[in-house]
Amino acid sequence: MRLAHVPLILLPLLAACAPALDWRELREPDTQLSAQFPCKPQRVAEAQMGLLQCEAGGQRFVLGWRRFADPAALQAELAAQAPKLAERLGARAEPLDGALPSAALAWPGSGRYRLQGGQQAVWAQVWAQGLTLHQAVVSGAGQDTVARQFFDGLRSSAP
Repeated sequence: MRLAHVPLILLPLLAACAPALDWRELREPDTQLSAQFPCKPQRVAEAQMGLLQCEAGGQRFVLGWRRFADPAALQAELAAQAPKLAERLGARAEPLDGALPSAALAWPGSGRYRLQGGQQAVWAQVWAQGLTLHQAVVSGAGQDTVARQFFDGLRSSAP
């Protein structure tokens, strides 16, 4: 259908039908993950850490990672991730059910969280894979189902 043949009164209706979340798969070689983002993420990466983020549908989607040389330091940081994030937001971290990527290590602190009590809705998932700490966060005016879809779209691409 060509827009020249659409009555002007229908154009706002066509725009309203456009999906706010346009899911796409992204493979991130630095993280050995593939991720489903609902928008085109911007990438910020340095030698030992990186970040992918985008905004869509009133929510921000973030995937961050940081490499560690020492497994003990990684374990300590992993256990502190959800409480630190909750404290920064003036919230408390409540564990949620949900599977982590297949290569995630079963260490204390790994899991999904809903950060309750802050100014906005926030969901987080933290885990370690190899010597890399991962943190996925969804924040903004949204629903649990969108955060769950983002987290479920994170998959290990490690051989």
